[in-house]
Amino acid sequence: MDLSAAQHRAVTRSAVWNACIPVAEAGMEEALNHVYFNSSNYASQGWSSTTSGLTLSNGISLTGTVYYITRSLNGGTYTAAIQGGTTPTLTVQGNLPKPLSSTDMISRTIQMKTVGGALYSRGLVAKGNVSWNGNILSDSFDSQSSTYSTGG
Repeated sequence: MDLSAAQHRAVTRSAVWNACIPVAEAGMEEALNHVYFNSSNYASQGWSSTTSGLTLSNGISLTGTVYYITRSLNGGTYTAAIQGGTTPTLTVQGNLPKPLSSTDMISRTIQMKTVGGALYSRGLVAKGNVSWNGNILSDSFDSQSSTYSTGG
């Protein structure tokens, strides 16, 4: 009987441990959207900031200026954090209660380091609708070809 109970506890804890990842992924989605739509002001739309760093509940420490938000989701919580700069680092911790506990939490943390893209990597880009009216002329050339550029 004891062996069966121990196995049940281990399986249940493992299930909760695995369920923390979708909670953390929801926080990562929020952080990615926040970086994309609020790149000039991370301390907006309910996000807080601290200049003295942030320590997550599992002991992971983020240094410097950190923008963060904590939300409840599916009986657990997530804390999403952004360390700014031109290529921000996003860190998210998903937490769910341990089996048979309402105060002790199981945590999983994921981190994403973003990379910057080329400023003009595409010829014509729009965030919204583009309306083509009138006489439209679009032209381009290969600036690396000496046929079209004296600088080659």
